Amino acid sequence: LHVTLNLPGRHVSTAPATRIGAEPDPAPPPVPAMEKKVRNADILLVEDQFLIAMEAEQAIEETRIGKVRTVASVYEALKAINTRVPDVAILDVNLGGENSIAIARALRERGVPFIFATGYADRTLIPADLHDVPMERKPYCATALAEKICRILS
Repeated sequence: LHVTLNLPGRHVSTAPATRIGAEPDPAPPPVPAMEKKVRNADILLVEDQFLIAMEAEQAIEETRIGKVRTVASVYEALKAINTRVPDVAILDVNLGGENSIAIARALRERGVPFIFATGYADRTLIPADLHDVPMERKPYCATALAEKICRILS
């Protein structure tokens, strides 16, 4: 089996060199309880575009607010929610031939906060009962997305 992957350079980094016999890094300072919750968040990302999903995962994980589980369809998202309810979710509104409204309603029934993500400027694809949901424009701004997730979780 031969596989060739071409990835954008910003998604590739060199692993730090490990010195044999070197002292381990000192433990990080204690984190206040609220920050621990935010830093350990289980984040469900529903995104059908591979490169956008990869960029969003990296942006979220670089901020160290939590771990990302990524799915690409309504079926996968509902299955993921039933398996383990996330702390917060980011839902791409338009998932190819379907939309994420059923996912949004399932999350709302469970009391899970979420953010809609879209490349469109308006909310015409979102039903009126979900107009109160925060929205993030794509492509994602890592800082803005992380701030929204932290605000929602706190």
